[in-house]
Amino acid sequence: MSGAADRDKGERGARGGSVKNRRRRGRELALQALFALDHQGSREVVPAGATVTQALYRIRERALAAELECALADGCERDEARALVDALKRIDKKNALALETEAWLEGKGPIPLPPSADERAELEAVRGGPDELEFCDTIAKGVCEHRDAIDRLLAESSTNWRVARMAVVDRNILRMGVFEMQHLADIPPRVTLNEAIEIAKRYGTSDSGAFINGILDKIASQLGQLGRRAGDGGGDG
Repeated sequence: MSGAADRDKGERGARGGSVKNRRRRGRELALQALFALDHQGSREVVPAGATVTQALYRIRERALAAELECALADGCERDEARALVDALKRIDKKNALALETEAWLEGKGPIPLPPSADERAELEAVRGGPDELEFCDTIAKGVCEHRDAIDRLLAESSTNWRVARMAVVDRNILRMGVFEMQHLADIPPRVTLNEAIEIAKRYGTSDSGAFINGILDKIASQLGQLGRRAGDGGGDG
């Protein structure tokens, strides 16, 4: 997933405050947590043998720190900075960026230095505020809780592909999509499909979008959702 940061370079400041944008970011953060848990070679984010709670703890700390650093660089309001500092200190009371920002808010020090262009690109790939992280938690915990049932459905719906043989990114996007369709009734299935495809194009390979679309579309049809809720496709996802 290392190429995601490069794709973020042209998106600085583009993230809006809509439900759709917050949920898209929440899905991306959930994918990062699930990827780290699932990929044996990725231990820079979470340690080997970590639980989903431990993984989300690390993702949350990293995301909030990146969100705070980007917000300060963009000239955010002091109230926003204070809220992010408080959220970050609830995770780590000694977080250096939180303490440095707190000193600035209290008039006891300068504002933290802004990131370089390259650093900003990396921060954009992992940033997330409280709303995004709340949705991230819902998705990641839900996938882990129901993973066996989800994987059985994926195995039944994929042709010539065992779940274990799928690319790590692809299978976790599929798991997220199935969880949404089965357990998050407020999200229209067409939105779930479209979001999964877009995230697959961003983080997967050139074939990921079509691969994921085919399987999730089949599962949605099996669940009777596309026909039953076909008119819901314009909702926020």
